[in-house]
Amino acid sequence: LRSVTTVGALLLGMTLSPCLDLLSIYLVASQSSWGVLVGISAVMAAVTLTVMLVLVAGARLGLEKVRLRWLEEYEGVTIGVVLIVLGLLLFFL
Repeated sequence: LRSVTTVGALLLGMTLSPCLDLLSIYLVASQSSWGVLVGISAVMAAVTLTVMLVLVAGARLGLEKVRLRWLEEYEGVTIGVVLIVLGLLLFFL
């Protein structure tokens, strides 16, 4: 029961934070077969990809409701200013 709870907690942590290192999950599963490791990798890849696609789709739907006509007109200037500001920040930091 303790190992099931540990694996469940690690999987929940990874699901809620896809950037979390998978090392802890692989350490727990290291006592298992290669098939289990491949299965864990496949599940984590599928969950991470699904969560990212859902978040991007939601963001896109939200952005479609925002009117950014001014940005369309001044796209080149806006990108130039952003790149200059980022360059200056990186230079001085």
